[in-house]
Amino acid sequence: MMTNPFVNHFLTFTRPVAPNKIESNGKTEPKWAVDGLGKSCASRARCVIVMTTMMIAFCSSPVLALNAVTPSHTPKLGFLSFDLDDTLFPTSEVVNEANDLMILKMHEYGFATTVTDFLATTRRVRQTLTAPITYSDLRKLAIAQEMKRIAAAHADAGVTIPPEWVDDCFHVWLTERHAAAERYLFEDVISMLNEIRSAHPQACIGAITNGRGNPLDMTETLEPFFDFCVSGEDENVFPERKPNAGIYEKSLEYYRHQCPEHANDQDNTYVWCHVGDCLANDVGASASCGAFAVWYNPEGESTNDQEGKGPVDQKAQPQWSTATQKDLNQRARLERKGRQKVGAEISRLADLPNTIHSYLDVLEETNEVSVVGEFRSKRESD
Repeated sequence: MMTNPFVNHFLTFTRPVAPNKIESNGKTEPKWAVDGLGKSCASRARCVIVMTTMMIAFCSSPVLALNAVTPSHTPKLGFLSFDLDDTLFPTSEVVNEANDLMILKMHEYGFATTVTDFLATTRRVRQTLTAPITYSDLRKLAIAQEMKRIAAAHADAGVTIPPEWVDDCFHVWLTERHAAAERYLFEDVISMLNEIRSAHPQACIGAITNGRGNPLDMTETLEPFFDFCVSGEDENVFPERKPNAGIYEKSLEYYRHQCPEHANDQDNTYVWCHVGDCLANDVGASASCGAFAVWYNPEGESTNDQEGKGPVDQKAQPQWSTATQKDLNQRARLERKGRQKVGAEISRLADLPNTIHSYLDVLEETNEVSVVGEFRSKRESD
């Protein structure tokens, strides 16, 4: 493991304590303490900022350059990245409604199927694949195969499925995916983004997702707040989607392009925070790349559960999921590692602005700052 003088100093300076609940102004808030910090910083925190695990994450490779410096300016939020599915909106509700409209479109072309049958076909198609495939291409293959299956059941096995029919059904699904995401957007998302934009006008805000959701296509809600979106479906990313470091590397390239003044800053002023619900894809993966990883944990799952939840039952997954048992087991392993890299934990998105504020306070009061720099070539070995 690499060492860094900033890390060594920070681990000495900080002391994690149990997040005992205290009553403050009629509200129940977590209690945490950092040796050497004034009460003003702690009183503003509405989450448990796990300092030591944050710094463990910064020691991992691949990492962003992390320098022990004395900044001549107050640390600022440079790059704030978000996961989308189950972080800003609920995946199941969104995908289910998109699937329903796609099935109706297939009916219009004369293929009377159900969501259940379509998803069964999707799983069969995936099981036959020997190479990585994007979720978009998998869905299109499944649409074509389901149409052929229904045609064969009606003694029309030789029918040719026009590609434009498949594309049309996929377009209906994708359009509804964005429309449903806007309808189901978590209630505190817009107020949270407004608050962050107001407090950090210099910050670049991006989305990092494995799926096809794109805030820039959500013109009634998210689009005004986001500068870019990087998807694991993108040609210059696939197959290096989360938890691979490649998608985070590409996101940082976009960030540096959007904000060259941040990349050229000689005062080491700007920091990167990533927010997501998945311990493997978001927390562990982004922290290993140098982000201050904020775990969105609305269910209140304990970070002290070092063993995780044991074997993952494939049958317990959402109906729309095509993840194999191997996929689920690998994710469970990465989630157990990700628990060690939680920089901060929030149960409400409304708490994110205070979390970022507290993190910047910590950096300023320790007279240190993490720097968004270039990736090192060494990859983390498992």
